[in-house]
Amino acid sequence: MNLKIRLRAENEYIKAENEIIKKEIALRENNYAAQLKAKKQRLSKNSKKKATD
Repeated sequence: MNLKIRLRAENEYIKAENEIIKKEIALRENNYAAQLKAKKQRLSKNSKKKATD
């Protein structure tokens, strides 16, 4: 009986850890996407400047 309770608690802990990891990954993906978007915008601005020079 005691083992069952301990395993259930470990299972809940691991599930909670997994949710945190998923959120961290999603944040990293969003940050990376934002960085790429900003980089593309900078490159686009630079190419427009060169085209007008």
